[in-house]
Formats: sequence, C-alpha cells, structure tokens
Amino acid sequence: MQYFRLSEQEDYSLSDVTRFNDKIFAHRQPNKAYDLYRFQDNPFAHQKKDYLYIATSNGSIIGQLLTLPSGLAFNNKKLKAYWGQDYILKEEFRKKGIGRKLLELGSQNKYYMGFGMTSISRKIHKKINIPIIGRVNFYQKWNSKVSRLKHALKRRLWPQKSTLQNITQFPKKIHGFKRITSAQDLHLPNINWSAHTLETLRNKAFIHWRFFYKPNHYFMYAQTKSKQKNTQYFVVQPKIHHNSYWLQVIDYRYDIHHKTNFKIFLSALEQLRRMMSFTGVLIATTLKKERKVLKAQGFTRFKKRIVVSTFPFKHQKTNNYFISNLADSDWAMHNSFGEFNFKQ
Repeated sequence: MQYFRLSEQEDYSLSDVTRFNDKIFAHRQPNKAYDLYRFQDNPFAHQKKDYLYIATSNGSIIGQLLTLPSGLAFNNKKLKAYWGQDYILKEEFRKKGIGRKLLELGSQNKYYMGFGMTSISRKIHKKINIPIIGRVNFYQKWNSKVSRLKHALKRRLWPQKSTLQNITQFPKKIHGFKRITSAQDLHLPNINWSAHTLETLRNKAFIHWRFFYKPNHYFMYAQTKSKQKNTQYFVVQPKIHHNSYWLQVIDYRYDIHHKTNFKIFLSALEQLRRMMSFTGVLIATTLKKERKVLKAQGFTRFKKRIVVSTFPFKHQKTNNYFISNLADSDWAMHNSFGEFNFKQ
C-alpha cells in the first residue's frame, strides 16, 4: 500500500485519476472535462499537482482525496485554501485506516477545507482534529402557499419527472441590478467585502473561471448604485427542485455590516423569480443574521451541512463572520441530473 501526492512520482497522472473517477463515479462520466476544469483550468491550480492525493495497491489506484485549489480572504489578505473533493476508497479497502492516512496527508496543505461530507467522512475528520468552522443552511421559499398545495396535489395525481430545459433568457436589468457577462465589469478594489470576516476568495480570476467559463450556465447581477467599494452581486441559475424549476442562488457578496443590503438582494431575487415564473427561490447561507432575515420573509430551512477547516479562525461567533456559498462546493458544478455544467 502506498500513499502520495500526485506530484511526488511519475507513474500516475491526472489522466489516471480521471480513469479512476470514471469507474467510481460512473453516473458522472466522462469525467475528463470536469477534472481538467477543476485541476488544470482552475486559476489557482498549478502544474505541480501537489494537491491531489492517491492510494495505490499492486499498481492500481484504490483511493483518493482530491483537493480543489482555491483561496480565502481575511483582513484584506489572500490566503491559499484547498477544498476536499472526491474523497473515496474502493469498497473492499474500507475500514482499514487507509482513508485516515489519505486525509492526514491531504490536510497538510494550508488551509484545508471540507464541505458537505458524509457521516463516515465527518468521523475521520473529527479523529484527526479538523474542527467545524461553520454551517451552510439551505433555505427555500415557494411562490405561494396555494402554489405549494397545487404542486403537491399534481405530484400525487400525475407523477412525472422534470426534463432539463435550456433556460437562458434572463433579463438584462432588475430592481437596481444589471446583468453582467464578464468579470471585468466588476469593481473590486478590496480583497474582502466585509471587515473582520473570513470569506472564501472572490477575485476576478475566480469569478471568470467559476461563472463565465462558458456562457449561459450562470447568470450574474451587479448592483448599479451602491456606496460600497466592492461591487455587490449575486449569481443564479435554474434548478430542478420538487420536480419543478426554481431560482437557485449560487453565490453573492455584499458588505454584511450594512443590514439593508441582504434585503435588497432578496427583493431583487423575488422580482426575478416572478419575471421568470419559477416555482420558488433557493438560497444557502453561513450567517446567523441572514437566517433571521430569511425566516422573517417566509423562507424555510430544508437541510444544513457543516464546513470544516484547518484555518485557525478564533472568532467567538463564526456563524456571523464566516462566509461561504454554493459556488465553493462541487455540488454547484453539476446540473440537476448530475452532469457537469461545462461538459463538452
């Protein structure tokens, strides 16, 4: 049994990792475009590939921990970060301590991050003392109570699966926001939007790669009039939820110390939902102060996931000073049927 970074040897390459993913994640295959997007075209990636970890036995890959190069922003400084993804072993090699050794190796890069893990994965993280740094809470809001009842009745009487539609006709302007099609349209003089807050990094390189890699997969709206230094924005896409199309918020940034900003976002989202005739709005947050606003406006929480990290964030109230969104997770890199958003 061997454990190593991909950069530490010459027998295995990213292509071998992709072939392993095609076997393990058969529902996602082909994985080539997805792996190149994450680990080669990613602006934080580099040729060395010292953020991919594999375990081998008898000359074959039997497990892996792939960490996505990214960044954090704190006190207007950039920090490296690596998000754990595709952490998995072949079934016959489980419960032998192999997963723990992979994680011990993979979490040595500063700073390791983990999001939305399985219960088994969480136990391993806990054993090697990688603490919880925050929680992502998922909220939904139906367009009306009547609509929700009609939808439940329709599903019971005429059950059918939704089909994927190419919804790209998003409006150019809504409620104090305009749609932008390039990261260069954003004004970002500061690294952080909010003081004394740990944020997952959003610079123009990340935004271009994450949202404008190919057109008409994500839709970004920037606030047209604001006194804040950094452009305040949100990113959305259509999402099948409860067997109908909803407006899914993928990412957003604003100065959290100005309470009215989030309410302005929600107002714009509701207007966009009405214009596009979506069943409802989906949004995720790590902030307690936002949860209170969402609850007051009729949103209900339907699930939550933890975020773990080796970053030594010592703030007493991390639930109001740590910001991460769906754009940081590989969940939002796939459509409602598990297909890579930017597939060839």
